[in-house]
Amino acid sequence: MKPYRFLPRSVWDYRRFLWCILAVGLAVGSAGCDSAKKHYQKGNRYLEQGRYDQAVTELQQALEICRDKDDEPCGLYQDQLTYAQGRAAEAHYRRAQTLAAETRLDQALGALDDALRYAPQEPSYLALRQQILAAMEQAEQLRRQGLAQADLAQWDQALETIQQALAAYSTLPSGAQDLQRIKQRAHDHYLRLAQQQLDMENWPDAQQHANQALIYLPQSRDAQDISTQISQRRQAIEMIRQAQDELAGGGDAQGILDRLNQARRLYPNHPEIDGLILQAKRRLLEQNLQQAEQARQLQQYQQALRILQDAGRTLPGDLQIAQRLEAVRQELAGWHLAHARQRLAARQPGNALLDLLLAREYAPYDSAAAADFGRAKLALAEQISYSIGFLGFRSSWQNRQIASRLEDPVRQYLHRIQHIPVRLTDRAALGPLLGDIGLDDSELNATEFRLKPGRLSQVDGLLIGQVVQLRLATDKKAEKGHVSHPAGTKMEPNPEYRSAQERVNAARGQLTRARDKLKAAQKAMASFPVPPPPNESPARKRLRREARQRLDQAEKDAADALRDLNRSEKQLADTPRRISVPIVVEWHYPISRVTRTATIVCYLKLIDTASGDIRLAEEITGQASGSDLTVPGDPIHHVPADPLTLPSDDYLIDQAALACLDQIYVLLGRTLRDNGRRFAALHRQARDQGDPDAAVEYALLYLLARPVVTAQAALLVDYLHQAAQQRNQGVAIDLRQSLGEHLSLLRPAGMLPADLRQTEAGIHVHALQNCPIPPGLHLPCRLHAVDGMPAERLADLEDILSDRPAGQRVTLQLAGPDRSYDLEVQLVPGRH
Repeated sequence: MKPYRFLPRSVWDYRRFLWCILAVGLAVGSAGCDSAKKHYQKGNRYLEQGRYDQAVTELQQALEICRDKDDEPCGLYQDQLTYAQGRAAEAHYRRAQTLAAETRLDQALGALDDALRYAPQEPSYLALRQQILAAMEQAEQLRRQGLAQADLAQWDQALETIQQALAAYSTLPSGAQDLQRIKQRAHDHYLRLAQQQLDMENWPDAQQHANQALIYLPQSRDAQDISTQISQRRQAIEMIRQAQDELAGGGDAQGILDRLNQARRLYPNHPEIDGLILQAKRRLLEQNLQQAEQARQLQQYQQALRILQDAGRTLPGDLQIAQRLEAVRQELAGWHLAHARQRLAARQPGNALLDLLLAREYAPYDSAAAADFGRAKLALAEQISYSIGFLGFRSSWQNRQIASRLEDPVRQYLHRIQHIPVRLTDRAALGPLLGDIGLDDSELNATEFRLKPGRLSQVDGLLIGQVVQLRLATDKKAEKGHVSHPAGTKMEPNPEYRSAQERVNAARGQLTRARDKLKAAQKAMASFPVPPPPNESPARKRLRREARQRLDQAEKDAADALRDLNRSEKQLADTPRRISVPIVVEWHYPISRVTRTATIVCYLKLIDTASGDIRLAEEITGQASGSDLTVPGDPIHHVPADPLTLPSDDYLIDQAALACLDQIYVLLGRTLRDNGRRFAALHRQARDQGDPDAAVEYALLYLLARPVVTAQAALLVDYLHQAAQQRNQGVAIDLRQSLGEHLSLLRPAGMLPADLRQTEAGIHVHALQNCPIPPGLHLPCRLHAVDGMPAERLADLEDILSDRPAGQRVTLQLAGPDRSYDLEVQLVPGRH
């Protein structure tokens, strides 16, 4: 018996321990009997169910448990075990007989070995085992005989021998695989013979060998392919014969060529097929050249081109076809060039450009077409540009200085616009023009004035500004401030003294608890005699050690608690009961917030001279404010004086003028960008009215004015594609590629190469890609404008860049800590 891990700590515990040992012994004895009976009953249930192996296992366990107890009779268990073993042996023997009858000899041998495990000396079992082993040996000999016959290419005999072996021993190891391997070897043998005969053009023998291969593997695709090739070659021979007859009789060359190509697919290595195909191609080439010449005579150049291209695919590299193709391309390019020059003479540069794109498609290096292309492009660009007559800003004599502050920056803005083609005509040159039609700028400034269409043809639009009002206002608001100052001291209880008292009380309680534990540990240790007796048990020794450990720990805890109490009492003695606290008095005093505001109200109007419509009429208000707090001094209550400091009126007026200019730039930029977008509406109008030439003009004007990819541009390109196809005799070209290659149109919209974030203060630039940052500029910084146009929101920035393609350069105005910086960047592809 193993020693117990735990021993009782006292006499009473020891007595309880002995009673537990006695109870456990009795329980073990009873449990042993119960366990044997359980295994016995479980084995009997297995016997009733016919599960003899499990029954033998359970009954063996019951017998072993019974034999471990010397005072129990075990004959019943032994008799039942013997009976179960006999039933199990008989069951395995019957199963072995069944498997042997099914020629599953290896499985029968295994079942018989299971029977012999229970009845090793049974004669019938041993006799059946010898019969099975002899049958297995005979089947193995037949298998080896079949393999030897296969090595001699005696395929049928080998298959018959292997099948005999499998009939006697159906689960013969590798028997089924050997049978399949012999069939595969026989198939491969006859397939090689068939391929050899096919290569020698001996089709009957090839077919015979292929059929023989299919006997061994009926699903063989290789043998079926040989049969198919033989059939195809016979069909090809017949087709070649028919083609030869038709060539001799002058039949249709295309039909003959198609038949010969089909014959070559069926019989690629026929010795005469290549020569016959070349002869048919020559015959077809002669017919194509005649048809192409007839189409050229009728100016059906695209039909001639198609015929020659088909002929070129029929005879690649033929010099005669290449020469005819180049001649037709030149004629087709000249035909489009003649139409383009007619349209240029009729002042239709957009239609001329479309014809010239078609001409350059067929003669890309033609110098005459390139020169006409440049003239048409220049003429179309002139129609896109918008000529503006700027009359400046009118004002009263009091506001003349403000008008000058607005007029010069607006003129400079119109001069530096690059992405919008604008031509500026200044006020000095407009005077004679207005005089010729009996107008002066005072009439144009009137809000209700309208210009008759076409009355002023020298400019496309008149831009007039007017300073309406300047207001300077001062606003005062009363507020209150407060200041705190000392007014003596007073004595109050010290909160640190109360905390020190609490720490002393806690230390005293801790010391009391530690001393109580020490007394208990001393009493427990006193129960053990000193010195310990020589025959003291291991349990008493362990209890003595534990009592000593508890005593040592109690003494240490008591010493620590006493030390903490002494420290806390010393801190309490050093802490004063009351402390001096200053008396603070709060004084409220008046504050005045003064705000000075400059407000400029101006009016801007743009009149379209062609239509007489007012394209822009907006009242613009710009404000600038400055505020400061002023405080009268009060030395008695320690209030310092704060004098009023406000920006000068001139500074505020300048800032208000800048606010007006920001709005003017946005309005002008949006209005002038709409000048290119209006061509889309004119295109729809011309298309709906059935004027295709005007629709083509306006479509190209729109694409030149807005060279970026948009949904509207896609619709216009589709229309131009259809128009080009009609002009090109129904043949379509890749117009999108031509527009991009020759006119730099349909480019992706550009975006700033920067990490931008919208804040309440505006747009901030957090990073710039591939752009050197000017010295003194630190990121993040605020983006003020793009090419002079203010950008306060990301929506404003998208509107500014909506017409600008990737690759174009723009100038950013960035706000630094002490000044602004101009930085030129190149737009990158993006979506807006």
